[in-house]
Amino acid sequence: MEVKALGVLIRAQKRLKSFKYTWDHQTKLQIVLSETLFTLKSQAKSLKSIQFEYCNFQHCESMESLIALENLEYLQFIHCIYIGDKMKSLSLANFSNLKYLGFYTNYIESPRCWVCPDDVAALIENCHNSLEQVMLPRTGSCTVSSNKLVKALRLCRKIKDLKVQMGEGDAEEFLEFLKNNDKLEKATLICYGDSNIEYFFTKTIRQWPDTLSTLNLRGQWIISPEYLKTFLKECKSSVKQLDLHSSHITDDHVRAVIEYIKEMRDAKKTPLNSCLISGDQISEEGRRKARNFVNLTGIFL
Repeated sequence: MEVKALGVLIRAQKRLKSFKYTWDHQTKLQIVLSETLFTLKSQAKSLKSIQFEYCNFQHCESMESLIALENLEYLQFIHCIYIGDKMKSLSLANFSNLKYLGFYTNYIESPRCWVCPDDVAALIENCHNSLEQVMLPRTGSCTVSSNKLVKALRLCRKIKDLKVQMGEGDAEEFLEFLKNNDKLEKATLICYGDSNIEYFFTKTIRQWPDTLSTLNLRGQWIISPEYLKTFLKECKSSVKQLDLHSSHITDDHVRAVIEYIKEMRDAKKTPLNSCLISGDQISEEGRRKARNFVNLTGIFL
């Protein structure tokens, strides 16, 4: 649809609540222009959700028009390019009702997919009173960038679902987040490049809230089977689902989880309801034992 026609359509709406801008990514990306974003201001009172999927912001001068959307609750960027320098205009936004903020792309090595962590951190800090679900942009191996984003989370007190890239040096900042947030239900921690998570867990294990039921560890985390079992035993929260995906996972990790579940059942305590473990080093024998354990206990492993 042409920009002018789209603008007419948007302005013609009486109470537009949701706007999703996307394209068939198999052919080309949807081009976003400042003029299109400007027309959304006409729906500032009613618009609550904006989703950009497979969009190209190269020719968009600024996102400043979005600041006028005072009732915005949902803002998402999926597989978008050239939004990096455009996010700066949103760093001054104060969406007092924003509950969801999400960024996602598979192409973190491409500069055109990068997002400035300073701008995203500023947006988080401005909206920290209302945020409940946050999916932060992946920053490759840049530990400074990930640290800025984790640091910005410290002000948030209502987050229930968090997906963030972590590094060994982010433990202290994440600990402050856990101290201030007692509503976390699901956490996805992503690591790029080999990183030992044991120090991180040692610092934070007593602070995980009781509300946490799902923990996803993805990337190149390094954790010994013995420590994995210790973490599951000592974690303050009532984790019911553990997803562990790392190239460093072996048969010994599978065995450690099975032993933990058996010990919990023998002690008549509630163990994990499900545990998804994957790794290139898990043998067929390890997978067979896991399947047999599932058949015997009914616990998905």
